Amino acid sequence: MPTSEQIRECKAKLEESRRNLTEEMEHLRESSAALDEGQGASDLADASQAQYDKQFVGRLSETDKRLLDRVNAALARINAKDYGICVDCGEEIPFRRLLAVPYGERCVACQEIAERDAKNRSSGPSNEPAGFDD
Repeated sequence: MPTSEQIRECKAKLEESRRNLTEEMEHLRESSAALDEGQGASDLADASQAQYDKQFVGRLSETDKRLLDRVNAALARINAKDYGICVDCGEEIPFRRLLAVPYGERCVACQEIAERDAKNRSSGPSNEPAGFDD
């Protein structure tokens, strides 16, 4: 388990990340509102660009929200005294990893497995054309 000093260091990084993400999300909300106000695009190209910009801002906002959720979950694990323990295998997460990814919830080995499983799920049950996976 990380020492209390190491946990304080990670907590400070997490709190800074939370502040930065919250500020970024507020900026994105303001940008989105400004894009909504500018809906009177003068031609099709302007309207198309405005729609693209709005979708782009929305995707950035969702990415920030997911990261903020992970940061908040890590802070909750600190408060629950579970920080630094892999949620999958229960082993200690090395401090170097926590420093690099303070919101990380898995050790390297379990994270690799989780990423491989996610990749396999996203690629579907078979790479064969339809009708050939019987």
